[in-house]
Amino acid sequence: VLTGRVLIVEDEESLRNLTQGVLEARGFTVRTVDDGAKALDFLDHHAAEIDCVILDVNMPRLNGVSVFQVIHQKYANLGVIVVSGYLSAEIKQQFLDMGQDVFIHKPFRVDDIITKVNQVLGARRSA
Repeated sequence: VLTGRVLIVEDEESLRNLTQGVLEARGFTVRTVDDGAKALDFLDHHAAEIDCVILDVNMPRLNGVSVFQVIHQKYANLGVIVVSGYLSAEIKQQFLDMGQDVFIHKPFRVDDIITKVNQVLGARRSA
């Protein structure tokens, strides 16, 4: 089992807290923000402290696609897991076109998020 440093970008407080608790219980270091603009501000100052971003698609102020575009351009070494309750084919294709291929659908099981985080961290370490 891998451990690492995860940034959760999720506007739904209960899901953000639940995901944080699950990951911390497994030994991950977790930081959280509640919208995309805060995520980019956090990364501007702390990107070196993060290995993986769990990114909600539908958020106020700045949506997941916009946030991912910046992460992809400025922080290409960060692993990203895109999370959504509903992901249209068009939005999913936008992510795929930018090279993003790790998705998880809400509601997700605890084991699913752990598996995805380990997948992303493992891929980063073997790259």
